[in-house]
Amino acid sequence: MTNYEQLGVSKDSTQKEIKSAYRRLAKQYHPDINKEPGSQERFSEIAKAYDVLGNEEKRAEYDRLGHHQYESQQNYGGQNQGPYQYSGFKYNANYVKFSDLSLMKKIVIVVGLLLLSVFIIVFGLIFLIVKLIVNLVKSITS
Repeated sequence: MTNYEQLGVSKDSTQKEIKSAYRRLAKQYHPDINKEPGSQERFSEIAKAYDVLGNEEKRAEYDRLGHHQYESQQNYGGQNQGPYQYSGFKYNANYVKFSDLSLMKKIVIVVGLLLLSVFIIVFGLIFLIVKLIVNLVKSITS
């Protein structure tokens, strides 16, 4: 889910609209007000989205890179590190789901895995053939 979707605003929203959406959602999901399961996680997601979209420089970079690339940069040593930085690396539990990838990326991944599998099988067969030849040569010379 993109930061825009988290706040329920469009990409061309003004800073005033983003701030208004953030305040409305923050009040709705604040852990002191909303005791439902998952409200604290939702509140954190909303705050994180506003941290990016509420800052003109971060928003421009987010728009330029796109959601996944921006998140990767932030989680693996990007410039705009948040409060959870630890030695230039932040743990990210929000992995990209295979179902969220484009068809072309899925095809590339599947073909890559098939080629890797074929390589492993061929390498294994070559190893077995060499082993058989070595054993055959040993038995002939003995």
